Amino acid sequence: MPSVYIKTYGCQMNERDSEAVAAQLVAKGYTLAPSEHVADVILLNTCSVRDLAEQKALNKMENLAADIRRSRPHVVLGFMGCMAQSRGHELIDRLPDVDLVVGTQKFHRTADFLDDILTGRRDKVVEVEEEKGSEATIKEHLLHGRGDANGGHVPPLQVTAFVSIMQGCNQYCTFCIVPYTRGAERSRTIPDIVEECRALVSRGVKEVTLLGQIVTSYGRRISHRPSLSPSAGEGFARKISRIEPLNSSSRREEAPTDYNRNGMSLLTSAATRFMGREHLQNPDVNRSHEPTPNPSGGGESMSGTLAEFPSWEGSGVGRFMERVAKPDEGCIPVKNYKSAFVQLLEAVNDIEGLERIRFTSPHPRGYGDDLVEAYARLPKLCESAHLPVQSGSDRILKRMHRGYTRERYLGIIDKLRRAKPEMGITTDIIVGFPGETEADFAETLSLAREVEFDNAFVFKYSPRKDTPAASMPDPIPQEVIEERHGRLLDLVNEIGKKKFQDCVGRRAQILVEGPSRKNPERCEGRTRTNKIVVFEGSERHRGQLLDLRITRAGSFTLYGDPAISE
Repeated sequence: MPSVYIKTYGCQMNERDSEAVAAQLVAKGYTLAPSEHVADVILLNTCSVRDLAEQKALNKMENLAADIRRSRPHVVLGFMGCMAQSRGHELIDRLPDVDLVVGTQKFHRTADFLDDILTGRRDKVVEVEEEKGSEATIKEHLLHGRGDANGGHVPPLQVTAFVSIMQGCNQYCTFCIVPYTRGAERSRTIPDIVEECRALVSRGVKEVTLLGQIVTSYGRRISHRPSLSPSAGEGFARKISRIEPLNSSSRREEAPTDYNRNGMSLLTSAATRFMGREHLQNPDVNRSHEPTPNPSGGGESMSGTLAEFPSWEGSGVGRFMERVAKPDEGCIPVKNYKSAFVQLLEAVNDIEGLERIRFTSPHPRGYGDDLVEAYARLPKLCESAHLPVQSGSDRILKRMHRGYTRERYLGIIDKLRRAKPEMGITTDIIVGFPGETEADFAETLSLAREVEFDNAFVFKYSPRKDTPAASMPDPIPQEVIEERHGRLLDLVNEIGKKKFQDCVGRRAQILVEGPSRKNPERCEGRTRTNKIVVFEGSERHRGQLLDLRITRAGSFTLYGDPAISE
């Protein structure tokens, strides 16, 4: 049977998709090649979040085609994933040597498509259509890394695994292409996910990470994909500017009037007007994106007086808000004031033999009191939160359609640290979003100082095709973006260095994952707060929970005393 090599670009979701495709191919008799140089099939699983990721994949395929077609013309070349979804047949038009283009809802059919090509039934295959039920097809796991093309050495089993719980996104941040490449939110059932996790534990897995584009949206009603064109961006910005002028000098004076008494942005209020007051006040409706009511009265609720907002009805943005907010069949209802996602966490927490639970990536709007409380209540849920903020400026957050304010975000951080004082918190931040003034950027810097993130992924804004932000006015010059990116990175590194240095002398429990990636003679694991710790260990420690004394700190890496591991 042929051998296959898969190269993955992008996020953990892409890594998980690649693993599932590889497992499905192995089940069909394919072998996994150690490199592209000996593979009969080469697949690039692509990312579209930023232009740089797309260019890397395109350049890689161009180089592969130029080299391989001369020496090994029989090799099948293919694109999978988000760029394949967004560009479709355009990829074959641009690169005629490409044989296969597989979209994000067709991963599970990759083996069949390859069989068609290899047997000559089809010359080229482009499959990017939506497919009902595709969210439940990413289940297979390898758990033993890559073998060689001849089925030789097989590395030891993994002790951690990704589990995909949903696909798609209904948030439609104005900068993001994901809703267009991944489709609307579609969730698997709790029993199906629990069954997969149990099977992983039976194979030696000690920790699972639950994955979703916005994982805290799990179990929500499916919304139809809105039709937004690039031209919608300028209109979107104009609508926002009617509430808050783009002139930064007036921002602080006007900001308090832009939010209702529950701290909900007027943009979100506009969306909720399409949902109807009954929907907002019905306790059985899953609102995992929004603050969750607390039976003790301490939590927040979306019900109440909605702020007035200019009607968007009939406009492109109005149709967008209406479709995102429109309820559909198929939600997992709130039970005992617990969102579907918290219900899932409880079910996974009950799996015997599982030691740890993580999840990524959430959205700040999904952090209701039920989720915050789960950190204190569920012993297997690690005290680690990756909570993308994107900007520290309320004006930019509104232009991004993020649906929360700086104050709301800081309130979530405060609640998390009160629930678990040792909580590790990381984030994503975009610099250079259209219209970002120096004052807006200063607010991002001040938020980073106030929160003191353990680490942050800092991205330069990259316009994406067919997103509203791509046609917003006031683009930021590249040299300004570069300068702001550097300043923020310096601050993040400065804060992170201090946070890691503060760990020295303390004890930390780690789950040993295996040999260190930088020095195979050592072992590494992660703390519950998601910090990597390297120590002198051996293969027998793999999969163990060990208490180590932290002896020194490097650049976002800790080092532990091996004496306590014996």
